[in-house]
Amino acid sequence: MARIQLKVGQRFKYNQSIYEIKELLLDNKFVAHDLSYGGQKTFDHMEIATLLAQGILAFETFGKNTINSDEKNITTEHKYGDFEFLKEEYKQIAIERYQIIKPLLVNSRTKKDVEERIIEVKGPEESSKLNFYKNKNISVATVYRWIKDYEISDGDIRSLVPDYDECGGQGKSRLSAEVDEIIAEVLSEHYFTSERKTVSFICKEINDRIAHKNIFKNDENKLLEPHKTTILHKVRQLDKRKVTEARYGKREADSKFKDVYTKEHKELTRPLQLVYIDHTPLDLFLVDEDDRLPIGRPTFTYAMDAVSRCPLGFYMGFDEESYRSVAECLYHSIIPKGYVKDLFPDIGEWPVYGLPENLIVDNALEFKSKSMKDACFQLGINLEFARPRVPEDKSIIERFFGTLNTQLLHQTPGTTFSNIFQRKDYDPAKNAVVSVQSLEKLLHSFLIAFINTPRTYLAGKTPLEVWKKGCKEHPPTLPNSGEELHVLLGAVDTRQIRKVGIQFYELYYNSPELARLRLKLSEKEKVKIKYNPNDISHLYVWNRITQKYIKVSCNDQEYTQGLSIFKHKKVVKFVKDKEKKANMENMITFKKIMEQIIDDEWLKTKKSSTKKKLARLKNLEGSIYKLLRDGNYDYFKEREVNNIVDQEEISQNETVVVNINDCVTNDLTSKHILDDNNVKYSLKEKQENSKKQTSNKQTSNKKSNKSDAVDIEDVKPDLTGWA
Repeated sequence: MARIQLKVGQRFKYNQSIYEIKELLLDNKFVAHDLSYGGQKTFDHMEIATLLAQGILAFETFGKNTINSDEKNITTEHKYGDFEFLKEEYKQIAIERYQIIKPLLVNSRTKKDVEERIIEVKGPEESSKLNFYKNKNISVATVYRWIKDYEISDGDIRSLVPDYDECGGQGKSRLSAEVDEIIAEVLSEHYFTSERKTVSFICKEINDRIAHKNIFKNDENKLLEPHKTTILHKVRQLDKRKVTEARYGKREADSKFKDVYTKEHKELTRPLQLVYIDHTPLDLFLVDEDDRLPIGRPTFTYAMDAVSRCPLGFYMGFDEESYRSVAECLYHSIIPKGYVKDLFPDIGEWPVYGLPENLIVDNALEFKSKSMKDACFQLGINLEFARPRVPEDKSIIERFFGTLNTQLLHQTPGTTFSNIFQRKDYDPAKNAVVSVQSLEKLLHSFLIAFINTPRTYLAGKTPLEVWKKGCKEHPPTLPNSGEELHVLLGAVDTRQIRKVGIQFYELYYNSPELARLRLKLSEKEKVKIKYNPNDISHLYVWNRITQKYIKVSCNDQEYTQGLSIFKHKKVVKFVKDKEKKANMENMITFKKIMEQIIDDEWLKTKKSSTKKKLARLKNLEGSIYKLLRDGNYDYFKEREVNNIVDQEEISQNETVVVNINDCVTNDLTSKHILDDNNVKYSLKEKQENSKKQTSNKQTSNKKSNKSDAVDIEDVKPDLTGWA
């Protein structure tokens, strides 16, 4: 994906009009000319970023492998929709081209620099990292052409994909599909093994299998044996890391190919040049918004800019550490936080966003997942792993976690403290009063106060001042499409298209476009899909013919709308445990039964470990993430009017929701708030509902002897003395 910087000449599509930036103004504003209907309009950087995240605006794409555009029609899509799904050979060539030109992607390069780089690539150390270009002669003109293609495309790796499909037969296999299949089978069965069989053995095995096939064919249809050099060429195109791991073991592959972070090569000069991301369980017990019973400690996934120390984004929920939480945190980091001034108008702004250049993570499975690597690669993010048992590599973010706990959470009722010696006789479960929604606002308040507090290690400047100064010279880069960002951050899987469509964990997805694609594929061919783990109401299916994604909805939207893959799998298991067939009728029925059981257990259960598991089934998370996924939070303003209740029926200790801030910190997860149709309840209905909820809360409070809802003002973040 291209990394877009707003500059004069950049064009974008917005509201069916094509705009071109003509003049840059002060305060991150610019003037854009309407090429479609005439006139001009002033935008600011934050507005553009917000429209992009909402999918209303898309930038023009440039460079190789894109469709040519003219004054009245621009392309916002790439010829290759997803780099991951290209042929392995094409991907390998593009990656190696990038590796060759990467050190030359600076403003001050000279012809001598290029010549020295070519000599360096031919050396033993650099050539060992290459397959396709290992023994090839590369000219200065070729390297300059690659650099030009890459820079014109705003750093899109797809610009380095060879265009063999547009030139004769070069790059295309001259072997029959059947011979190609035999070669692939033999390599899989004999080359990717710890026996380390030789290429000579592989050639003999391939020819033996071809000879056996030819026994049953007439002379016209006999298969031709490939030459040894052809097979050797295919072996050299194999992924070196995968070959090493299969033949010599994972440890050898890790030591030889693993990308680890070393501080020596990082000269930090600008925001988003280096970003850290990590998880931590927060030292705080949370309570349910309604019954005030303790749930447990949430997991906090956090991204932080290394240069300015500004927080980029976070995800808070009760999931185990997973790619889902990482993807949510990345999305929250990349998009602007325009919702803050609408939902939390009293705590300031959070004007930090953009695509990271380098991302430092630890060695946890979710960071090594295929989905994570693919997402970062296609977003142009260089993913690096911290060295095991070297805490200095992530000291900045670990230090922040300590500050968050000591300066905010340890001052809040329900804290678990960092260790049992600090806790002494304090029981966090009994003292817990903070709900998920209250903590959500607390975290926003703390982070915004954090970026506005001077730091000694920033020469007395605030993180926000450092961020703004750096962004004047190096503005944050953005993806060219908000929708494509959603897709690329999705989890990856493969499926086969059948007459009924795609079957995905007992669900069926189909559309006319998918049916047409099935007719163009071989009988047992599998397609790649991407999906949002939080909402499986639709999938994105990769069409290798058009090099685009097809959005395919589930046949039953009522069941899947807003349903997470985790909860759906639990429903399917529940159905099968009852020895029932996992059809839609049974899944709908048992989903309702399971939800009722969860609600009942939620009220009965006091054990925090069980409560935390139930919280995951209830998909209990920070409320902003659903809003960001839906791209709509206007209904918060309507809540201010709709939440007029009969105060006489509410106890003195009950918090009354009367404004936008209280909406966030109180019953945000109630059913009528998250209704997609924004149904407005009548005052009478609101009064009746409020009476019932108040009665239930009072009963629960008597049973559990819990404190009432915490007031945000009582636990403001204490940042004094932190530097």
